[in-house]
Amino acid sequence: MLYSIFFVEESNASRVVRHNERQTIAFPESQVTYELLSPPDLNRQMETFMGTLEPGGTTCEEPMAHIGEEVIFVIEGQLFIAIGGDEYTLYHGDTIYYYANIPPHKITNTGGDVPLKFISTITPPRF
Repeated sequence: MLYSIFFVEESNASRVVRHNERQTIAFPESQVTYELLSPPDLNRQMETFMGTLEPGGTTCEEPMAHIGEEVIFVIEGQLFIAIGGDEYTLYHGDTIYYYANIPPHKITNTGGDVPLKFISTITPPRF
């Protein structure tokens, strides 16, 4: 077998995101706030962010789909996710992985009066 390794040159400055220098992203139609944990560079292959969703909040009105894959890890609270016709409830420490383009998905905080905190890695980057 023949393996090839390609080296991509990157600057050291783009490798670290300090906790006090994170980009915060919020959309008017969404009840979730995102903190970008990976460097803000749409030329990378993946992106990681922390989401905070207030009690009873949802990421969008209607389920949505986007190109790529996504993994979500619940830090705190209770996450309900509908992916097409399937429904899942995740708790602290749980993880879900899915293809984000088929079918559409939507996240809701169903943890009573506790904010939902989660980390998500998506590919390709969106923010």
